Parts: sequence; C-alpha cells; structure tokens
Amino acid sequence: MSYFIGIDVGTSSVKAARLSGGKTTTYRAVYDPALGNTPTAWWKALADAVAQVSADTGTDCAGLGLTAQVGTYLLANEKQPVEAWPVYGWGGSGGTKQREALQDRFGTEFFIAHTGMPMPKVPSYPASRLRWFIEERAHEWARATKILAPKDFLYEKLTGKLCSDTLTWNGLADPLTGNPNPEFLAALGMNPERFAPMYPSLCAPAGLCESAAEKLGLPVGTPVYLGCNDSHASFLGMGISGIGQAFDLTGTSEHVGLISPMPIGDGEMICSTFFEGCATFGVTASSGSSIDWGYRICGMPQNAQTEALVTERFHAMEEGRAHPPVFLPYVTGERTPIWDGDARGAFIGLSAEHTPADLLYSVLEGVVFSVAHIWSGLPGELTEDAHTIRLGGGASENTLLNEMKAALLGVTLEIPSEKNVGALGAGLIAAAGSGAYPSLRDAVSAYVSLSARVMPRADPMPLKRRFALYRKLSGLNREFGVSAAL
Repeated sequence: MSYFIGIDVGTSSVKAARLSGGKTTTYRAVYDPALGNTPTAWWKALADAVAQVSADTGTDCAGLGLTAQVGTYLLANEKQPVEAWPVYGWGGSGGTKQREALQDRFGTEFFIAHTGMPMPKVPSYPASRLRWFIEERAHEWARATKILAPKDFLYEKLTGKLCSDTLTWNGLADPLTGNPNPEFLAALGMNPERFAPMYPSLCAPAGLCESAAEKLGLPVGTPVYLGCNDSHASFLGMGISGIGQAFDLTGTSEHVGLISPMPIGDGEMICSTFFEGCATFGVTASSGSSIDWGYRICGMPQNAQTEALVTERFHAMEEGRAHPPVFLPYVTGERTPIWDGDARGAFIGLSAEHTPADLLYSVLEGVVFSVAHIWSGLPGELTEDAHTIRLGGGASENTLLNEMKAALLGVTLEIPSEKNVGALGAGLIAAAGSGAYPSLRDAVSAYVSLSARVMPRADPMPLKRRFALYRKLSGLNREFGVSAAL
C-alpha cells in the first residue's frame, strides 16, 4: 500500500509522519548539538527522519509534504557556502519599531489589500523583520542574493528547484496572485527577485532530485508538495479545516483562536490567510517554557505525585481553603495582548505559608489565564458560537490545565489522538494535493481522530474571580517600570 510522508522541521528536531490507511506513525531525528538550529542541521535531520520511514515501510511513497518554522530567515548568497549565510530566528524584538512605522505610514486597509491580512504586532512577520534587516543589518542585506524561509531552502535541497508557498510568507504574499505584489514590495523598498517563486500549498512543482532521493531512500521524482507554515500545518493536524472551528495549540508558546470568515482587526490579533477563511488568533510568548520553569524553580519532578499535589491545591483554592499567589507568566516577555517583549513574570500575593506546590499551581493557573486573556480579546460574535476548542501540542494531555481551561472558558475541549500535529498536517497536504482525497477537509476527516473530550465540570467562579485580578495585574510591568528597572 502506498503512503504519504509529512515532514515538520522544528527548532530542535525534524519529525516525519507516515500516513497510510487512516493511521499515522511518526519518526524523529534530533539536531546534532554541534550544528544547532542551522540549515545544515535541518537537512541532515530531515534526511535521517525520512530515511527511517523508507527503511521501515519501503519505497512506495506517493508524495511528501513539508512544513517548517516560520519567522526564521536566511540571508542567502549564492556565491557563498550555506554555512556563511546569516540566519535569524523567530525570537527577539527586531522589527517592532519598523512594524509601527509601517503601520503608521500605510494603515490597515493597505495591508489587507496587498496581503489579505492586517499587519500583526509580531515583529518576526515578514514586512516588519525584513525592514529591520534593511535598516539595522544593511551590510548583510546588501550581500544577500535571496531571502529564504527554512522551508524554501529545504524544498530546493529536496528537488533542486527553488520554490515557496504563499502561507509560509503570510503577511508578504498577495493571496490573489500567489506572489508578493510589486507595488507593495516597492513601497517596502524590496526587490521581488530576492524571493522564491510562490505557489499554493497543495502544489508539487517538482519531485525528489537524484541526490536527495538517494539520501531519503525513495525514488527519484517522488512528488514534494509545498506545504505551509508550522502553525497552519499544526491546525490541520489537530483537525481544524473550516470556518468557525476554535483551537488552542500548546507548546513553548500557545496559539489560541479560531477560523474567521474574513480578515478582522488591526493587528492586535494575528489574522492570517488560511486554507478556508482566516486563522485569527493570539499567541503567548511563554506557555510551555513557563511551565518548565515552574517545575524547575519549585524543585518538583513532572510525575503523577506532583500532579496530585498541585491538583489538591486547585481544589483547596476552589473551596476557599487555600489562597495561592497570582502568577504573571511573562518569563520571556509577552505577546498577545500585552505586546511587550520586556515584560517580566511575577508572583503577587506571596505569604510565608505558601509551599512549592502552591507556587507550581500558580504557574499552571497563570498559563491558563494567559490563554483566557487572548480568548476574551477575540470578537464576541465569533467566540459565543464556539462551544468546543480543539487542543494540540505537548500540554494537551495535562489533566489539570485542561480542567481549568474548560471551566474558565465554558467550553468542551477536544484532544486529538495524534500529538505530532505539524507533521500530520504536512502529510495531509500531500494526501489532498495528490488527489487521493477530494479535498483537504476529506483528508483531515480520514486521519484526525479524538482521544478524549474534557467537559467544563469545575465551578468556574473561583477561577473567574482570580482571572479578573490577573487582568488588573497584567499591566504592572508598564505602570511601575518593572522591566526597565531590571
């Protein structure tokens, strides 16, 4: 039986999902520590992960789909080796000032007209970050012959053909033409020849070249579907394919939102073109990273015994027997809706009676509050009809987090069976693009199943009272100059 492969190139490893007969099996290759998160590491790990699939399953692969980290840019120079190319990751604030200047100069309607979306406040989105390169990294910008996303580089390694897709370049590509609008690029001071030609995500402009096929253990010419950015692929892998569906993609950060029928807002929420409608969402700066920090700083292992202790503190809080501090989870700054990279975390309400279990509970609760803060900022006419939220990512099976989210938001949480949702989403694009399924939605239905549903069982009022306090405290960093003082 033929199969499809979905490839997800992350910041620490590559995952390759084999899709066959409605079932998914995922393989993983971790980056060589000596190489780090670099183009050479991406390619080596991609080849290793896919070679595991072909070694286990055979060579009857009907196509590969690709997704990769976005907000990372390669300032490529065709006359230099890859190792000499400057690579800038998605983190950092470079582009914040440029985003505000572009917004003030052109306005929201201009960006919607040329890119199909408002310009988000995330500084790593293309127009903002590329203007930062021009203004702050002028020497490197001048030497670059191409500006590539990681997926662009990898598609060329796989096929020998330099191509990209419009969703990887959300915020730069014109959704009507599939390429950056020359008028738009001219206004930004950019040359369209610096970018790879762009096509829809379900296209396969080329197949595996001979050198790549040998490394991957697959036939020359196997179709390689362009795929899309990592968040959109993950939404697909969670089962999000149509207007009105809501999602919470957990991870180092957390993406919370829904699919709206059209672009909305002025950039406070990200509102980017999706396969159907627009993915309208907010994103935290530190969700999983705050939780990892909480376990480490409290000196508590991530095991069943710790979960039982922390859950007991939750029930004690509900019943008025305990009053844990309120935690602001801004340990690496905050994005939606604070939009302050210099924001800092804080415990408020500490007493000598508080234990490590109280503090860890507060950290988990603070992450839930950051999700609710985003949800409360989405348009009410959209969220009031959302009775379920589809979860995905590493924290989607944390029982206490799910119980608190369901209670505070008043919705049922749906947890997919497959956890490697980015790789699955990339594979679904290959399956739909090949014509094996009539539509992307049909491919999603064939492969995405649920492992659990979490109903809103807990009393929401204690959490709502503490969330109201959290919202008041969330501006402390600005009002008292905490970040500046530190």
